[in-house]
Amino acid sequence: MLLVRIDPRDLPHRLLAWSRLVARLRSEYRAVHGRRLRLFRPRSYTEKMQWRKAFDRNPAYPRILDKVAVRKRIERRAGADLLVPVQWVGKRPIRIPFDELKAPYVLKSTHACGHVIMVDPDDEPDLPLIRRRARKWLTVDHSLHRAEWGYSKIPPRLVVETRVGGQDPPLERRVFVFGGKAHVVNTVVTEDGRIRNAAFHDLGWNRLQWWFTREPLPGPWPRPDRLDAMIAAAEAVAADLDHARVDFFDGGDQIWIGEVTLYSWSGLSKFSPAQADADLGAAWPLHRPVRRALRTILTRDPVGV
Repeated sequence: MLLVRIDPRDLPHRLLAWSRLVARLRSEYRAVHGRRLRLFRPRSYTEKMQWRKAFDRNPAYPRILDKVAVRKRIERRAGADLLVPVQWVGKRPIRIPFDELKAPYVLKSTHACGHVIMVDPDDEPDLPLIRRRARKWLTVDHSLHRAEWGYSKIPPRLVVETRVGGQDPPLERRVFVFGGKAHVVNTVVTEDGRIRNAAFHDLGWNRLQWWFTREPLPGPWPRPDRLDAMIAAAEAVAADLDHARVDFFDGGDQIWIGEVTLYSWSGLSKFSPAQADADLGAAWPLHRPVRRALRTILTRDPVGV
Protein backbone atom coordinates (compact mmCIF):
# COMPACT_ATOMS: atom_id res chain seq x y z
CA MET A 1 0.00 0.00 0.00
CA LEU A 2 1.28 3.44 -0.95
CA LEU A 3 0.72 5.88 1.93
CA VAL A 4 1.99 9.43 1.51
CA ARG A 5 0.97 12.83 2.81
CA ILE A 6 -0.13 15.14 0.02
CA ASP A 7 -1.01 18.82 0.12
CA PRO A 8 -3.91 19.04 -2.36
CA ARG A 9 -3.04 22.65 -3.12
CA ASP A 10 0.33 21.60 -4.55
CA LEU A 11 -0.85 18.60 -6.51
CA PRO A 12 -2.07 20.18 -9.80
CA HIS A 13 1.10 22.22 -10.24
CA ARG A 14 3.30 19.24 -9.35
CA LEU A 15 1.54 16.86 -11.73
CA LEU A 16 1.82 19.37 -14.57
CA ALA A 17 5.56 19.74 -13.92
CA TRP A 18 6.00 15.98 -13.85
CA SER A 19 4.11 15.57 -17.11
CA ARG A 20 6.55 17.99 -18.71
CA LEU A 21 9.56 16.06 -17.43
CA VAL A 22 8.14 12.73 -18.60
CA ALA A 23 7.51 14.24 -22.04
CA ARG A 24 11.07 15.58 -22.13
CA LEU A 25 12.63 12.25 -21.18
CA ARG A 26 10.54 10.37 -23.72
CA SER A 27 11.40 12.84 -26.48
CA GLU A 28 15.14 12.74 -25.76
CA TYR A 29 15.11 8.96 -25.50
CA ARG A 30 13.28 8.44 -28.79
CA ALA A 31 15.63 10.87 -30.56
CA VAL A 32 18.63 8.71 -29.59
CA HIS A 33 17.25 5.18 -29.44
CA GLY A 34 14.44 5.35 -32.00
CA ARG A 35 11.92 3.65 -29.75
CA ARG A 36 9.39 4.46 -27.05
CA LEU A 37 10.71 4.83 -23.52
CA ARG A 38 9.20 2.39 -21.01
CA LEU A 39 9.74 4.81 -18.15
CA PHE A 40 7.57 3.27 -15.45
CA ARG A 41 8.42 -0.37 -16.20
CA PRO A 42 11.94 -0.07 -17.59
CA ARG A 43 13.84 -3.11 -18.81
CA SER A 44 16.98 -2.02 -20.64
CA TYR A 45 19.95 -0.25 -19.08
CA THR A 46 19.23 3.03 -20.82
CA GLU A 47 15.56 2.90 -19.79
CA LYS A 48 16.46 2.24 -16.17
CA MET A 49 18.83 5.20 -16.33
CA GLN A 50 15.91 7.47 -17.31
CA TRP A 51 13.94 6.07 -14.37
CA ARG A 52 16.82 6.81 -12.00
CA LYS A 53 17.17 10.35 -13.31
CA ALA A 54 13.51 11.10 -12.76
CA PHE A 55 12.49 9.16 -9.68
CA ASP A 56 15.43 7.91 -7.58
CA ARG A 57 16.03 10.38 -4.75
CA ASN A 58 18.60 8.39 -2.79
CA PRO A 59 20.05 10.96 -0.36
CA ALA A 60 23.53 9.45 -0.80
CA TYR A 61 23.69 10.40 -4.48
CA PRO A 62 24.84 14.04 -4.09
CA ARG A 63 27.71 12.96 -1.82
CA ILE A 64 28.72 10.29 -4.32
CA LEU A 65 28.60 12.61 -7.34
CA ASP A 66 30.49 15.41 -5.55
CA LYS A 67 34.10 14.87 -6.68
CA VAL A 68 35.46 15.91 -3.28
CA ALA A 69 32.83 14.50 -0.93
CA VAL A 70 33.04 11.04 -2.54
CA ARG A 71 36.64 10.73 -1.36
CA LYS A 72 35.40 9.85 2.15
CA ARG A 73 33.43 6.91 0.75
CA ILE A 74 36.39 5.73 -1.32
CA GLU A 75 38.81 5.98 1.60
CA ARG A 76 36.46 4.27 4.04
CA ARG A 77 35.50 1.42 1.75
CA ALA A 78 38.53 0.87 -0.49
CA GLY A 79 41.49 2.57 1.18
CA ALA A 80 43.28 5.91 1.03
CA ASP A 81 45.89 4.57 -1.40
CA LEU A 82 43.24 4.59 -4.14
CA LEU A 83 42.60 8.33 -3.83
CA VAL A 84 43.86 10.70 -6.52
CA PRO A 85 46.06 13.30 -4.77
CA VAL A 86 44.36 16.68 -4.32
CA GLN A 87 46.37 19.92 -4.32
CA TRP A 88 43.60 22.46 -3.63
CA VAL A 89 39.86 22.77 -3.00
CA GLY A 90 37.93 26.03 -2.91
CA LYS A 91 35.05 28.20 -4.07
CA ARG A 92 36.83 31.27 -5.41
CA PRO A 93 38.88 31.11 -8.63
CA ILE A 94 40.91 34.13 -7.56
CA ARG A 95 42.32 32.04 -4.71
CA ILE A 96 43.61 29.17 -6.82
CA PRO A 97 47.32 29.08 -5.81
CA PHE A 98 48.79 28.60 -9.28
CA ASP A 99 52.31 29.45 -8.06
CA GLU A 100 52.16 26.56 -5.61
CA LEU A 101 50.57 23.92 -7.84
CA LYS A 102 52.74 21.11 -9.12
CA ALA A 103 52.14 20.15 -12.76
CA PRO A 104 50.82 18.02 -14.29
CA TYR A 105 47.49 18.80 -12.67
CA VAL A 106 43.82 19.01 -13.53
CA LEU A 107 41.38 21.74 -12.52
CA LYS A 108 37.77 20.55 -12.26
CA SER A 109 34.45 21.58 -10.85
CA THR A 110 33.11 19.27 -8.16
CA HIS A 111 29.43 19.55 -9.08
CA ALA A 112 29.24 18.87 -12.84
CA CYS A 113 30.66 16.90 -15.75
CA GLY A 114 32.90 18.15 -18.54
CA HIS A 115 34.51 20.95 -16.54
CA VAL A 116 38.19 20.05 -16.94
CA ILE A 117 41.38 22.01 -17.62
CA MET A 118 44.67 20.09 -17.83
CA VAL A 119 48.02 21.76 -17.25
CA ASP A 120 51.32 20.08 -18.17
CA PRO A 121 54.76 20.97 -16.77
CA ASP A 122 55.82 22.84 -19.92
CA ASP A 123 52.58 24.79 -20.29
CA GLU A 124 52.26 28.51 -19.77
CA PRO A 125 48.60 28.62 -18.74
CA ASP A 126 46.49 31.70 -19.37
CA LEU A 127 45.54 32.27 -15.74
CA PRO A 128 42.94 35.02 -16.33
CA LEU A 129 41.22 32.80 -18.89
CA ILE A 130 41.26 29.81 -16.55
CA ARG A 131 39.76 31.89 -13.75
CA ARG A 132 37.03 33.20 -16.06
CA ARG A 133 36.13 29.67 -17.11
CA ALA A 134 36.14 28.51 -13.50
CA ARG A 135 33.82 31.37 -12.50
CA LYS A 136 31.43 30.31 -15.26
CA TRP A 137 31.52 26.70 -14.05
CA LEU A 138 30.40 27.81 -10.60
CA THR A 139 27.18 29.24 -12.05
CA VAL A 140 26.15 25.95 -13.67
CA ASP A 141 23.36 23.77 -12.29
CA HIS A 142 24.30 20.53 -14.01
CA SER A 143 21.07 18.83 -12.96
CA LEU A 144 19.17 20.88 -15.54
CA HIS A 145 21.27 19.66 -18.49
CA ARG A 146 19.96 16.09 -18.53
CA ALA A 147 17.46 16.14 -15.64
CA GLU A 148 19.86 14.32 -13.29
CA TRP A 149 18.52 15.00 -9.80
CA GLY A 150 21.65 14.07 -7.86
CA TYR A 151 23.58 17.05 -9.20
CA SER A 152 20.97 19.53 -7.93
CA LYS A 153 22.11 19.12 -4.32
CA ILE A 154 25.88 19.57 -4.75
CA PRO A 155 27.44 22.86 -3.61
CA PRO A 156 29.57 24.29 -6.44
CA ARG A 157 33.30 24.14 -5.77
CA LEU A 158 36.60 23.75 -7.58
CA VAL A 159 39.27 21.10 -7.09
CA VAL A 160 42.81 20.72 -8.38
CA GLU A 161 43.99 17.13 -8.66
CA THR A 162 47.41 15.79 -9.50
CA ARG A 163 47.25 14.11 -12.89
CA VAL A 164 48.26 10.60 -11.96
CA GLY A 165 50.58 8.76 -14.28
CA GLY A 166 52.57 11.89 -15.14
CA GLN A 167 52.54 13.17 -18.71
CA ASP A 168 51.57 9.74 -20.06
CA PRO A 169 48.03 9.44 -18.71
CA PRO A 170 47.04 5.93 -17.61
CA LEU A 171 44.21 3.99 -19.18
CA GLU A 172 40.77 4.45 -17.72
CA ARG A 173 38.85 1.38 -16.60
CA ARG A 174 35.16 1.74 -15.82
CA VAL A 175 33.74 -1.07 -13.71
CA PHE A 176 29.96 -1.50 -13.90
CA VAL A 177 28.58 -2.73 -10.57
CA PHE A 178 25.00 -3.99 -10.11
CA GLY A 179 23.59 -4.96 -6.73
CA GLY A 180 27.09 -4.93 -5.26
CA LYS A 181 28.59 -7.23 -7.91
CA ALA A 182 30.86 -6.18 -10.77
CA HIS A 183 29.57 -7.16 -14.20
CA VAL A 184 31.65 -5.67 -17.02
CA VAL A 185 34.71 -3.45 -17.51
CA ASN A 186 34.91 -0.67 -20.09
CA THR A 187 38.44 0.38 -21.13
CA VAL A 188 38.75 3.99 -22.26
CA VAL A 189 41.52 5.75 -24.15
CA THR A 190 42.00 9.32 -25.34
CA GLU A 191 42.73 9.90 -29.03
CA ASP A 192 43.47 13.39 -30.30
CA GLY A 193 41.93 14.83 -27.17
CA ARG A 194 38.72 12.80 -27.60
CA ILE A 195 37.49 10.12 -25.23
CA ARG A 196 37.01 6.76 -26.93
CA ASN A 197 35.42 3.70 -25.33
CA ALA A 198 37.94 1.24 -26.67
CA ALA A 199 36.64 -2.11 -25.42
CA PHE A 200 34.24 -3.94 -23.11
CA HIS A 201 35.21 -7.14 -21.28
CA ASP A 202 33.49 -9.46 -18.86
CA LEU A 203 35.14 -10.30 -15.54
CA GLY A 204 36.96 -13.26 -17.10
CA TRP A 205 38.49 -10.76 -19.52
CA ASN A 206 36.62 -12.11 -22.52
CA ARG A 207 36.11 -9.42 -25.14
CA LEU A 208 32.51 -8.28 -25.60
CA GLN A 209 31.66 -6.94 -29.04
CA TRP A 210 29.86 -3.90 -27.64
CA TRP A 211 30.30 -0.29 -28.62
CA PHE A 212 28.54 3.03 -29.00
CA THR A 213 29.25 6.35 -30.71
CA ARG A 214 32.41 5.03 -32.39
CA GLU A 215 33.37 1.46 -33.19
CA PRO A 216 35.79 -0.12 -30.67
CA LEU A 217 39.52 -0.15 -31.19
CA PRO A 218 40.97 -3.48 -32.33
CA GLY A 219 42.66 -5.67 -29.76
CA PRO A 220 44.14 -7.47 -28.18
CA TRP A 221 43.74 -5.75 -24.83
CA PRO A 222 45.86 -7.54 -22.21
CA ARG A 223 44.23 -8.41 -18.91
CA PRO A 224 45.04 -5.61 -16.43
CA ASP A 225 47.59 -6.53 -13.77
CA ARG A 226 45.35 -5.08 -11.06
CA LEU A 227 41.99 -6.25 -12.42
CA ASP A 228 41.11 -8.27 -9.31
CA ALA A 229 41.95 -5.29 -7.10
CA MET A 230 39.81 -2.99 -9.25
CA ILE A 231 36.86 -5.37 -9.07
CA ALA A 232 37.16 -5.73 -5.28
CA ALA A 233 37.44 -1.97 -4.78
CA ALA A 234 34.54 -1.22 -7.11
CA GLU A 235 32.29 -3.71 -5.33
CA ALA A 236 33.24 -2.26 -1.94
CA VAL A 237 32.58 1.33 -3.01
CA ALA A 238 29.22 0.49 -4.65
CA ALA A 239 28.09 -2.23 -2.23
CA ASP A 240 24.94 -0.41 -1.06
CA LEU A 241 23.77 0.76 -4.50
CA ASP A 242 21.64 -1.03 -7.07
CA HIS A 243 24.01 0.32 -9.73
CA ALA A 244 27.11 2.47 -9.99
CA ARG A 245 30.05 2.77 -12.35
CA VAL A 246 33.38 3.04 -10.56
CA ASP A 247 36.00 4.73 -12.74
CA PHE A 248 39.68 3.89 -12.29
CA PHE A 249 42.95 5.21 -13.61
CA ASP A 250 45.08 2.15 -14.34
CA GLY A 251 48.80 2.80 -14.06
CA GLY A 252 49.75 -0.87 -14.28
CA ASP A 253 51.31 -1.40 -10.87
CA GLN A 254 49.09 1.26 -9.26
CA ILE A 255 45.42 2.15 -9.57
CA TRP A 256 43.35 5.13 -8.45
CA ILE A 257 39.61 5.75 -8.31
CA GLY A 258 38.84 8.89 -10.27
CA GLU A 259 35.11 9.12 -9.56
CA VAL A 260 31.90 7.19 -9.08
CA THR A 261 29.37 7.68 -11.87
CA LEU A 262 25.64 7.28 -11.29
CA TYR A 263 24.25 8.58 -14.59
CA SER A 264 26.41 6.87 -17.21
CA TRP A 265 26.06 8.82 -20.46
CA SER A 266 22.69 9.90 -19.05
CA GLY A 267 21.30 6.79 -20.73
CA LEU A 268 21.45 8.68 -24.01
CA SER A 269 24.18 6.78 -25.83
CA LYS A 270 23.08 4.01 -28.15
CA PHE A 271 24.68 0.62 -27.61
CA SER A 272 25.51 -1.67 -30.48
CA PRO A 273 24.31 -4.36 -30.54
CA ALA A 274 21.01 -3.65 -28.78
CA GLN A 275 21.54 -6.82 -26.73
CA ALA A 276 24.24 -5.00 -24.74
CA ASP A 277 21.60 -2.54 -23.50
CA ALA A 278 19.33 -5.47 -22.63
CA ASP A 279 22.08 -7.42 -20.84
CA LEU A 280 23.11 -4.50 -18.66
CA GLY A 281 19.46 -3.77 -17.92
CA ALA A 282 18.88 -7.36 -16.82
CA ALA A 283 21.82 -7.08 -14.41
CA TRP A 284 20.38 -3.94 -12.76
CA PRO A 285 18.08 -4.96 -9.84
CA LEU A 286 15.52 -2.15 -9.92
CA HIS A 287 12.79 -3.06 -7.44
CA ARG A 288 9.18 -1.78 -7.38
CA PRO A 289 9.73 0.88 -10.05
CA VAL A 290 6.05 1.85 -10.42
CA ARG A 291 5.40 2.27 -6.70
CA ARG A 292 8.61 4.19 -6.13
CA ALA A 293 7.95 6.44 -9.12
CA LEU A 294 4.45 7.28 -7.87
CA ARG A 295 5.76 8.12 -4.42
CA THR A 296 8.30 10.51 -5.90
CA ILE A 297 5.72 12.12 -8.19
CA LEU A 298 3.32 12.71 -5.31
CA THR A 299 5.87 14.02 -2.81
CA ARG A 300 8.75 15.63 -4.72
CA ASP A 301 9.20 18.23 -7.42
CA PRO A 302 10.84 17.19 -10.69
CA VAL A 303 14.24 18.42 -11.84
CA GLY A 304 14.90 19.52 -15.40
CA VAL A 305 11.70 21.37 -16.28
